[in-house]
Amino acid sequence: MIGSSARGLATLALLVLAACSGATPPSTRVEVHMTDDNKFGPAAIVANVGDTVEFINDGTAPHTATDTPGPDVVAEHNILPAGAQPWDSGLIDAKKRFTVVLTAAGAYKYRCGLHEANGMLGEITVVSARQ
Repeated sequence: MIGSSARGLATLALLVLAACSGATPPSTRVEVHMTDDNKFGPAAIVANVGDTVEFINDGTAPHTATDTPGPDVVAEHNILPAGAQPWDSGLIDAKKRFTVVLTAAGAYKYRCGLHEANGMLGEITVVSARQ
């Protein structure tokens, strides 16, 4: 059985080899918080292809993080780049989380399905290379 120090060194070695080979670095997690004042914070973020965006409900009221088209959706509140998959968190209750992995570069605009009319809107710019 390999000890934790040996595992850590093996993981580090793999990361160094991947970096030297030009392989894509591991994805990261970007947090977006949802509040009782019906805001996403931050409202605009930049992420990399492959990153995970984690929506965290810090408030007491439920929210959603939604980027799906529909007949009752304001078009400019719902934008996906070509090749991106739409997402809908469903209700995110107080102190709960929802994650989505972004697989296409471009501009995303999303909303809280419950509070869109109150201005609970967000934007994500996804870039294709680590900067």
